This record gives sequence, C-alpha cells and structure tokens, in this order.
Amino acid sequence: MNPMVKNDPKNILLLVGSILAVLLGLIAGGGTILLGVVGFFVGGSASGNPAWVLAGTFFGLSLLSLPAGWVALRAMRGESLPVSKPSRPFIYGSLILLAVVLAIGSLAFQGNVLTAVLGPPAHLLAALLPVMALVFVVLRGSPTISQRRGWGHFMAGLWLSPMSAMFLEILAAIPLVLMIFLALNANLGDDLLLRFWEQPELFPAEEAQAMLIGVLSQPLYAGLILAYLGLLVPLIEELIKSIGLLPLIRRQISDAEGFLGGVLAGAGYGLFEALFLGQPGPGWALLMLARGGATMMHMLTAGLTGLGFARAKNNRSFAPLIGYYSLAVGLHALWNVAAVLMGIGVAREVLENANITPTSGAILAIGGSLVMLGLSAGAYIGLRRIPIKLGASEITFEPQISVDDSGSG
Repeated sequence: MNPMVKNDPKNILLLVGSILAVLLGLIAGGGTILLGVVGFFVGGSASGNPAWVLAGTFFGLSLLSLPAGWVALRAMRGESLPVSKPSRPFIYGSLILLAVVLAIGSLAFQGNVLTAVLGPPAHLLAALLPVMALVFVVLRGSPTISQRRGWGHFMAGLWLSPMSAMFLEILAAIPLVLMIFLALNANLGDDLLLRFWEQPELFPAEEAQAMLIGVLSQPLYAGLILAYLGLLVPLIEELIKSIGLLPLIRRQISDAEGFLGGVLAGAGYGLFEALFLGQPGPGWALLMLARGGATMMHMLTAGLTGLGFARAKNNRSFAPLIGYYSLAVGLHALWNVAAVLMGIGVAREVLENANITPTSGAILAIGGSLVMLGLSAGAYIGLRRIPIKLGASEITFEPQISVDDSGSG
C-alpha cells in the first residue's frame, strides 16, 4: 500500500464530510418529525402529513452517507479498496425490487394504507434503486477505481452540488421575481397589490391565479422564465455538478476515469432531486419513474463534463472541457424546455387565461413527452456504451493506474 495514500488528507476530508452529512440529515429529520407531530395534533392526521416522508428522506440521506465515512476510515488504515464490478443479477434485482417498491408506495400514497409507515421507505427506495441500477451498468464497463474516490464523487454530488446549485439559482432568480412583482404592481396598482400580500384570504384562489397567469403569459415574462429554466439553470447545474472532480485536478486521469467520476457525481445529484422533487400524491409512482429519466440525464451530462475535464488535462487545452460542457448544457437545456412545454400542455385547463387551445395543449404535452423519452433512451445508451468505448481505447494508457494509485484521487 502506498503510504502517500494512507496519509492522504482527502481521507480526512471524506470522513469529516460524511460525519457532517450524517449529522445534518439527522438534525433535519428530527426537526421535520417535530413538524409532523405538530401537524398531527393540529390537523388530526399523521398519515396524510408529508412531514413523515420528508423526515424519512433526511434520515435516508444520513444512512446513505455512512459508507463514505467507513471507506475513509479503512483508507486511513492503509487498506486497498477497489470498487467491485457488479454482476447482471444485481441490476435485474434492483429493477425487480423497484417494481415492488412502486406498488407498495402506490398502496401507501394512493390507497392511504399505513402511509406514515410504508410511505417514507418506499419513497427513499423508489429514488435510490434506479440510481443503483444505472451505476451498476456504468461500473461494468468502467475502469477500476478506489472506493474512496467513488464515494467522494458520489457524496459531492449528493450534498455539495445540490446545496450550491440551489443557492446560485435562487440568486439568479431574484431579478426575475422582482420583474414579475413590478409587472403585477403595474397591472394591479399599489393599493390592490399591497392588500393582496397583507390579506391574501380576501382574494379567491381563482382570482389570484388569474392575475399571476395574466402576467406570466405575456411574451416577455414567459420568455424570461423559459430562458431561466432552459439556459441559466443548466449552465449553473452542469458547472456545479463538476465539484466532485476538483480533487483530481492535479492527477493524471484517463478519459474513462473522468467520465466515471462525473457519472457518480451526477448520480448523487439525481438522487437528491428525485428525493425532494418527487412528492407523495396520486401520481407518485409515475413521477418517480419520470425522475428516473431525469437522473439518467444528470448522470450522462455530468459524465460528459468529466470526460471534457480529463481530456482538457491530458491535452493541456481548455477546448475539450468547453466543448463537452457546452454539449452537457445543451442536452440539459433541451430536457428542461421539453419538461416545461409538457407541463404547460398538461396544465392547459388550469392555465385557461394563457389562451392555449386544446390542440396546442395536446401538441405541447405529447411533443414534450416524446422529446424527454428520446433523451432518456439516448442517456441510457450513452451511459452503457461510452464507458466501454473509452475503456477499449485506453487499454495502453500510460502511466497505468493501479488500484492503490487510484485511491489517491
């Protein structure tokens, strides 16, 4: 075992990060349970309170962060820990278990059967199992790296990237929110808008919705919202997802390793989104399946950025990084725009003031769905084939990266 690996400060960094992640999840989960208890006494129903699912999500994130700390401790003791390549039964087993979990979750959320008991684990597993299956697929064709490096990529994507992206996206949205507020102010007048904010109960929900849609359906604001979701958000997220690659900035890595590092970071990011964007309700199972497509996109686009990162290092040129990052942003933007258009088409009846005809709504819904299905299929093919192709082209890569050396990155 290389003593440089044993004494690598990245071991301590991963251990500390794992401990902080576990504590953060436990604290957030405990606080959410308190909210659930309050909701039980105020609302009289624990089973329908989403606080239980949210608490289970936080506790699940804590549980998922424990292996990273264990791997870091073993690396600090000098143990060599390569990532094993899973066999096909693991992939098939994950998918079969996913079908069972979706059935149990539907029973809990739609049938209201033991929702507080069955709902939280079903929600966690419905988000986790697709990620596991996809990571297994990628690992089968990827080079061997250390468990510490793999968990480092994943933990960065699970915790650091989502938090950082949300912060930057909120900052970027502030000007847009201010513009919409000023537009509402101009349309409604100071007095009416002030009364709306101070006493919203005096305004029927339909009236408030009509006022907001009336502004958002204007070409200027609709275009700004689409630009924010379709361009600015992908630019931010694809940049932030690469945080997990920063520890490799001084290392010589192969293209396949760069792609794998990005994929693992994207897997963590996709899991975080699936857990918090997939909400319990009548359409929970379909939503969680759709989140599987989004997770594949996050993994592929982050992998492309990682590939560009590796080629930029090896070629000593920023051109590959810029090119692959631009491709990742473009794919992400296409997904977001398709999702927005599909959502508009599905919600046509709600958006009655937006002047969307039934035919236009159907075209938007079907067209957006087809684009997203096509991107999901392409993402799966890319995740399966790209590692194999990169690995085949790098059989003679110099210097050869051993398991011990790969643990130092």
